[in-house]
Amino acid sequence: MPGQYSLAKCVFLTIDSATTSGVALSEPNINSQGVVRGYEVNSHAEVTSQESRHQWVRDALEVSRDRKLPLVIVGEMWPPMGRPVLVTLAELWGMWRAAFEYEGALRTAHVVRVNPNTWRAAVFGKKRPVKTAELKKHAVQYVHRKFGEPLLISDNIAEALCIRVWAERSTEVHELLAPKRKKAA
Repeated sequence: MPGQYSLAKCVFLTIDSATTSGVALSEPNINSQGVVRGYEVNSHAEVTSQESRHQWVRDALEVSRDRKLPLVIVGEMWPPMGRPVLVTLAELWGMWRAAFEYEGALRTAHVVRVNPNTWRAAVFGKKRPVKTAELKKHAVQYVHRKFGEPLLISDNIAEALCIRVWAERSTEVHELLAPKRKKAA
């Protein structure tokens, strides 16, 4: 990850994709020198319908256009697991991807996928729970401490917010946003 204070200058749509997806839309707080000092959680929710997926993509594109900042969409990518579970998760991500395509987000937005172990290690550190139920509870507690969200927030939304915490400093996101250098002729 880049330096301690190097935060990505973009709008984030972060997704914990599942049958009930946690989703969060965040925009940067930029100081007068143009430096990102943090992020404001614009909105978050649980999403279960395709129309809701489309609406979230439209809203993210609108915030990105209004702020004149790139949109980075970050979604979980899963490690190999049992075939029925993996197929279902892939189908659910495919529904999000269909919304990106339909709304035209793939022409302008950057899409990044992150393994749960990757974002959890970066956000929670090495000493974190192992079992899924404990990890989800840990995410809710982390979001409560970091963002002041109530402990009643769903683990799906909490994980979407934790994914944003990973993304704001991730090397992958910074590389996507870095200006492309022109090749010498």
